[in-house]
Amino acid sequence: NIEDSNNMFAILRNCIYNSEANDKKPLNIKKVQPINNHVFEDRKSQKIKVQQINKYACSSLFAGKVQQNRSVFEDKKSQKPKVQQINKDVYEDTKSHKTKVLPINKDVCEDEISQKNKLQQINKDLYKDRKSLNTKIQQNNKCIYEDIQSQKTKAQQTNNNVYVDRKSQTNKVQNINTELVHRKLGKPKVQQTNKDVYMDRISQNKKVQKLNTEKVHRKLQKTKVQQTNNGVFENRKSLKTKISDLFRVGRGEKATKKLQDWINMISNQNNCFFDELQENYKITIEEVIRNKYDDENSLSKVVDIRYHDVDEIDMDENMKSGTVTFTNRDSFEGYFSHDMKKRIGTCHKNIPHNHLGTTGTWISGLLEGKAVIENSYGGYEETFFKRGVKHGYSRSFGPQPKRKDNLWQVAFYKNGKMHGHFWRGCLGGGYITGVSEDNEITGDNIAFLFPNFKDGILGKFVKGKLISGVNVKLVNVEIVNGIAIGSFSRPMNASVLIRDNSTPYSLSMHPLQPDMHEHARVEVKQSNTPDSGEGLFAKTEFSEGDLVSTLNGVRMSPSTQDDWSDYKVNFNTALDLDVPVNMRRLDQYCATLAHKANHSFCPNTRWGRLDHPRFGMVVTILAAKSIKVGEELTVNYKYPITVAPQWYKDCYKLFFGEKHVAKIY
Repeated sequence: NIEDSNNMFAILRNCIYNSEANDKKPLNIKKVQPINNHVFEDRKSQKIKVQQINKYACSSLFAGKVQQNRSVFEDKKSQKPKVQQINKDVYEDTKSHKTKVLPINKDVCEDEISQKNKLQQINKDLYKDRKSLNTKIQQNNKCIYEDIQSQKTKAQQTNNNVYVDRKSQTNKVQNINTELVHRKLGKPKVQQTNKDVYMDRISQNKKVQKLNTEKVHRKLQKTKVQQTNNGVFENRKSLKTKISDLFRVGRGEKATKKLQDWINMISNQNNCFFDELQENYKITIEEVIRNKYDDENSLSKVVDIRYHDVDEIDMDENMKSGTVTFTNRDSFEGYFSHDMKKRIGTCHKNIPHNHLGTTGTWISGLLEGKAVIENSYGGYEETFFKRGVKHGYSRSFGPQPKRKDNLWQVAFYKNGKMHGHFWRGCLGGGYITGVSEDNEITGDNIAFLFPNFKDGILGKFVKGKLISGVNVKLVNVEIVNGIAIGSFSRPMNASVLIRDNSTPYSLSMHPLQPDMHEHARVEVKQSNTPDSGEGLFAKTEFSEGDLVSTLNGVRMSPSTQDDWSDYKVNFNTALDLDVPVNMRRLDQYCATLAHKANHSFCPNTRWGRLDHPRFGMVVTILAAKSIKVGEELTVNYKYPITVAPQWYKDCYKLFFGEKHVAKIY
């Protein structure tokens, strides 16, 4: 082994060293070589054994590691489906949590926006109040400063006079004393003189006190006079305001009557007023916009003609009657010339699911003169054309001639564009008027006039929708070239109105900003009906059909699955309006007041609808008969008796079941 080899090397080294030390002779190499060979063979065999041992140990270690890695891989492979399932569960939980959080974040965002808008409005009002208060304080300080300066000037003048008087008295005393000394007068005379001087001073002091007292009295009298003058000024101001209001009311009543007469005349579909306007107010066409085709190409080719067996018209023997079909699938029915350059009748365009017609006269394929164009709502537009473009007066009607709001639009067109003032009718009888931009109801000076033709909102509109405006009154109406032009008063208050449509989640952005015109017509007081709480009362007289009040609410689709609400009102088959529980008191919501009207089977109002510039589509209550000031306003709720609340069923039974019972509801 290795230890024996080392021992042998040590013995050999000692032998060589001893031989060299003792004999001083070199060692015999022949004796040493066998020993070295033996040692080399032993080392080689030992090295081979060590390599085999290392190889066996390495193979054993590698086999163990392979087995260990294989077991670890099997464990990981078995755990992977579990990890995937856990990740899937975590993903589903995260997704459901996100779905729950999104509506909450939406509500929180809307609440923050509404709170921010309220704070901005409150800060704006506070700023205005502070500004007006600072102005008043500055004016009061200025007046007080002027009074103090005047009083100070007067006091200085009085003190100067007293000082001069005292100085003159002192000089007199000195002169008398000097004379007495020089004349060697006796002591009693000097004492008498001093006594007289003293009495003079006392009298002077009394005069000064009297002057001061008179000054105080004058100041008090001046204050009383100022108060009296202020009272007289306020009385004159209030009287002047009343006179101005009376004058304005007088002008407004005349303007209202004039506008109503014009609306009635222009909305009469049977008179010739509209044709007379076109004849009396002809405007020379400077440059008429031509059709994109010229006269020759504007005529479509004829595919089929079916002649009618009727008499030829007297105006032209060459005119025939029949139905013509063109290559573009348009059809014409009426009278026409043999070359189709002149046609009188009705044309139907080749539009799918649209059978609306245009009745008029075509010259070389272009409309000329008066034409009637049907609309998809059952109404029509009556207008005038020149060489294929609108040029002249135009008015549109709805499908119900007996309704007050059947007049949809009155305008004047020049070269295809609206020119001058227009009138656009709205649902419920209101009108939008002003000067349009690019045939759109857009502008900064457009007004919405309520159905009473007195109250209005003047401001900025975009495509017929209010952006911002103020409350005004109609004060004058002028008829210019057959079109009514209204003039409005200054803003009735400082409130700025914006579009405030309700949503399914919010009733109003400004719930405590009242509708000024509505609050001038009605008020909320304790109801005359027992156990009914508050009620709605008239502050002015109403005639049948007048707008009384409006009802706004959150917007929702009609459903039988929703909880019952006494304040829910149906607008149409697709929309219900409801006042939420947290918006039913006046300190919570007072923008509209119709939800305070109580139920009655003998009501003095009825339901209606209105396109309101501020609230959008809302429900209204209209006067069903003449109503006096102070009379309580009631309306029939018209609940379905099968789902109505118990109090409604009791009232129904009391009213319809017992005829001899007084109609207290």
